[in-house]
Amino acid sequence: MTKFKKHLALSTTAMLIASLAACSKHTLRENTTLPTPSTSANPLKAEAEDAAAEEKAGQVAGVEAAADGRELTEAEKDAALFDLKKANDAKAAAKGLSVDQVADMFASDTDGVQLVDAPAAVTASVQPLQSEQPAQLNVPAKTEIPTETASVAIGAAAPVVAPESANGSKRIQIVIPVPGSRGGGPSTVVESVQTAAIAGVSANQQDSVKRAFVKAMIQPFIRLNAKVFQQRHRIQAIQKKISDKVEISSLEKEEIAKLKADYLLDSKATIEDLLARVDGVQMSFLIAPLAIKTKWNTEGEVSEALMASRIQELNVAKADDKVRFRSARVALKTSKGGVESIELMKAFLNYNAADKNMTHDLLISTVTEIAAIAQEPEIMAEIERARLAYIEEAARLAVKPKDRN
Repeated sequence: MTKFKKHLALSTTAMLIASLAACSKHTLRENTTLPTPSTSANPLKAEAEDAAAEEKAGQVAGVEAAADGRELTEAEKDAALFDLKKANDAKAAAKGLSVDQVADMFASDTDGVQLVDAPAAVTASVQPLQSEQPAQLNVPAKTEIPTETASVAIGAAAPVVAPESANGSKRIQIVIPVPGSRGGGPSTVVESVQTAAIAGVSANQQDSVKRAFVKAMIQPFIRLNAKVFQQRHRIQAIQKKISDKVEISSLEKEEIAKLKADYLLDSKATIEDLLARVDGVQMSFLIAPLAIKTKWNTEGEVSEALMASRIQELNVAKADDKVRFRSARVALKTSKGGVESIELMKAFLNYNAADKNMTHDLLISTVTEIAAIAQEPEIMAEIERARLAYIEEAARLAVKPKDRN
């Protein structure tokens, strides 16, 4: 054998030994890696998928052995647990930030406005709902609003309606102070509507039934929208990397691709296109049609699944009304005009005040009434209670893992 051949053989043997040594390097099992967050556009499904993935991963289960089957050293166990704790801290912080943003949505909906009973001098455009002579409502084909409501009496010259009516309905208005005014300065009435009475509920029980409905919606609304905001935050973090000229990882590229697919966007869609869809939905806008459909939970029940599917549809559907909603939501982020949920509903309906559409008027009045209820002290206290409960639940993830011994 020539010297060259001997040298080649020795070099090849050395490389093989080095490769085998590298393969036997002590590394943690792959199941110590936290699962990739769900990219589902349905927040309830995303929540369930995340919970299942975390349970399957076992959180701490993978830190007791190395890839070669040997027992880890104490230092390696501590390092693995530290990494897990760090990841859970980040997840808890993300959940806290998300739920704070959802809570802010309640305030931003009617920020700086007054919600008051309208004076009796205001002429009603829609009379209180009547229990007799039911009529078929004119529902646009692409507007998913229930038709099983009581009839609305329309007249060429509707009579003046007092703030409180015998059947429990009342007229309310939203007043926005003119910018720069103080105290009793000039103001603008942006909406004056006649609220709808709930058929089958006594007049003195109308307000309590409606408040109970809104109160019941707060906890699921916060949780479902917080899940959407968590996805939104991850997109924004990746967007910042791109704008800072930082290369994103293959996992981040894969996550963006999955989000685009789950939110029904093609691969050529931009990050901005994705952010227009991955966003929260104002509560008064979200639950107004559900309040009408179930007569404020007195004939039927609004489930979490129904709320989640409505959020998903508003964020992904390509129908004209959903597109108008998303465009208005983006526009309101930079230029707020009036009350957000009312402006969103008007955009969704392609609302025209001159066009007397009973279903549209009923929706506008219901959104306005829910926005008004959400500003009451009792409801605001419930919002804060639900927010803190969610943060406490998220904080449990960040608790130091139990002692292994």
